[in-house]
Order: sequence, then structure tokens, then C-alpha cells
Amino acid sequence: MTIKKSNTFIINLKAFSHNIIKYYVEYIALNLPNKLLNLSSQPTTKKKFTILRSPHKYKKAQEHFQLSIFKSVLILKNTNINDIYKILLNKPKGIFIKCKIQQN
Repeated sequence: MTIKKSNTFIINLKAFSHNIIKYYVEYIALNLPNKLLNLSSQPTTKKKFTILRSPHKYKKAQEHFQLSIFKSVLILKNTNINDIYKILLNKPKGIFIKCKIQQN
């Protein structure tokens, strides 16, 4: 499969903090001016956990935790594969990326 310049790259971003996604999108916008076609944020996934403090008979002694996963989708059009590779290499810790190529 040859990758042409007219392809569209769809990049899914996931992180535990919305600030990491915000700063990473700003980094992409600075390095690829006029190529950011669309940015959309998707609903936040929240998972709640309850853990018993005491393993024996004290049911009321519980701790509650919540894990939030923030998601965003970037659509880049008319970009070179080398630019995408440079962006993916310089990603911060704590962000998960899934990249798709959509041929036109």
C-alpha cells in the first residue's frame, strides 16, 4: 500500500487528563499549520470503583474511586507521512494514540 499525500489521517487520542490532550493538540497545530481539518471531543468515560477498607466484617468502611478517560478525535488532511511520524514520536507520557489512514 502506498501512502499518498491526499490521504486523510484520523487520530484518536485518549488520556486520563484533559490538559494533556489540550497541550498535545496545540503542539500539533504549531507543527502542522493549516492542516488541522477537524477536532472533536467525545464523551468522557467514567468508571467508579468501591473498595472495602476492612476485609472482615465492616461493610460500611468503604472507599470510592473514579477513573475518567477523556477522548478526542483529530482529522488531518493533505499531510505527509513523515510529519505524522514526527508528531507521533514526540507524544507526551500519559496519552494513548490510535491512527487510521483513510484513502480518498
